[in-house]
Amino acid sequence: MLKIGLTTEKREGRELFEKFDLVDYAKKHFGMFDGEEQTVKLLCENYFAGVIIDRFGKDVFMRKVARRCFIPND
Repeated sequence: MLKIGLTTEKREGRELFEKFDLVDYAKKHFGMFDGEEQTVKLLCENYFAGVIIDRFGKDVFMRKVARRCFIPND
């Protein structure tokens, strides 16, 4: 960023900010996609089990669907 400075202009969006739930937002945004919210099923290879636990917690249920794959929370 270049030429950063203070301004005397009024801030916009105060009402939106006051209603903004950061925890809820973080839970819903898995990555950087900002489209319509959808429910999906993940089919993961077994070596992703640690990634799934890191993202969704230790209580996530993982169902084996093939020798090398599982579906979390099915």
